[in-house]
Amino acid sequence: MKKKQAAYPSKVTMNLAMKEKSQFAPAKLIPLLLILVVLATLFGKFAVADRLAKVDRAQAELNALQQYKTDLETATVGYEELSETYARYSIGWMTEDEQAAVTRLEMLSLVEKELMPGSRVRRVSAGGNILSVELSGITLEDTSRFVQNLYQRPDVTNVAVYTASTKDEPGTQATVSMVITMTRVPKGGDQP
Repeated sequence: MKKKQAAYPSKVTMNLAMKEKSQFAPAKLIPLLLILVVLATLFGKFAVADRLAKVDRAQAELNALQQYKTDLETATVGYEELSETYARYSIGWMTEDEQAAVTRLEMLSLVEKELMPGSRVRRVSAGGNILSVELSGITLEDTSRFVQNLYQRPDVTNVAVYTASTKDEPGTQATVSMVITMTRVPKGGDQP
């Protein structure tokens, strides 16, 4: 058996200059660049331009509010002095108890509307929110009706009958003293 002889190449030189293939073909590069430009435009619009527009609008609103505040401060420059002057001529000088007091006109109106029709008012006196009344020419049943009617009013908090004198016969007329405690009812409402 014979050994086969190894065959060696006969070319002893190598040509290293060869044409290489380009990895960036223009046909692939143009769509990639277009996609990058679109993404950069979208990012610029939504992440930068829209936020800058919001900041500009908020800054404009802030400037308008600051101008409004400045205008209000300018318009109320002398308010403290005016308020003190006005307080001298209004109820600002009154204490809290004096402001809560029922006026004498309100008390007289109550006497006129609730007590005078059906009785003779002999004496009326007032102090603070308390009204003392002495009535004559009424029966004890009339007195009870007066008390019930007074309790129906929102400006009456308490009614007390202190003396009621009459003869022993039912239906005879009596002299009645009552004390009515009133309270100020805020305007626009029926309840204190």
